[in-house]
Amino acid sequence: MRLRIFTVGFTIGLLLFWLANFVSYNRMIREPVLTDATIGFGFPCRLYMSGGFTGESILWGGLIVDVLIATCCSVILGLVAGVVFKKRVSR
Repeated sequence: MRLRIFTVGFTIGLLLFWLANFVSYNRMIREPVLTDATIGFGFPCRLYMSGGFTGESILWGGLIVDVLIATCCSVILGLVAGVVFKKRVSR
């Protein structure tokens, strides 16, 4: 039972980070294309950057940090969910 609660909390954490990146991506798409400025998306770190003179690029450092932060926060959320719901179930 506790493993299932952890899995649900972990999945909810990952979905929250996915949603934040999806919203960031949609905001980037709506911005006008500029020739001398850059646009990008990513939460909490920038994952992608595009500009008129710089071209398009995936920011691998930001992607790695973003995945690590999302994983760590999801593990913490899963552990907290396991502790909170364990107390509620045992009462």
